[in-house]
Amino acid sequence: MESPANTGFWLSPQQRHVWSQQLDGVATRSTCLVLVEGALPIDNLKRALSQLVARHEILRTVYRRQPGMKFPFQVVLESDDPSLEVTDLSGLSESEQKNHLEELFRQEQLRSGGPETGPVLAARFATFGPDRSALILGLPCLSADLRSLQVLVQELGGFATGNLSNADEEPLRYVQFTQWQNDLVES
Repeated sequence: MESPANTGFWLSPQQRHVWSQQLDGVATRSTCLVLVEGALPIDNLKRALSQLVARHEILRTVYRRQPGMKFPFQVVLESDDPSLEVTDLSGLSESEQKNHLEELFRQEQLRSGGPETGPVLAARFATFGPDRSALILGLPCLSADLRSLQVLVQELGGFATGNLSNADEEPLRYVQFTQWQNDLVES
């Protein structure tokens, strides 16, 4: 029996389009910046990020290309730990904090390392003071679009505060969505 780590799934039509654009030098990361008002302990954030990755297969999905194939396969890893970098900006002026945060965001957009290896989800957490911080999330464009990032941020907030109401609901597996999209294109 094949292990899930060795089982590949076809890309969706949208992912094939993104993959083709990446070959032309288009940005390969989806990123978002979330301002956090109120205290968010690092332990809560780490736990919430781990729960999010465990809940969504796409956050454990890498893309492996076989020789002679134009497009890679999606490979869902059994587990993957999100990357988390913490930066304390509380000793800087407001304008220095803003400039440093913009630089962190730019770095996340340009993060090296392709979608072939994990960690898939990268987070940068910058603290401005005891009750104010910012979180930057980044993942391959093959794994998330704007709407996906909105859903992930909403769920991450629920996990971080312990208020996630739909934790019992099983999310749609992305590989199921991909098959549905491929079936639509073929019909």
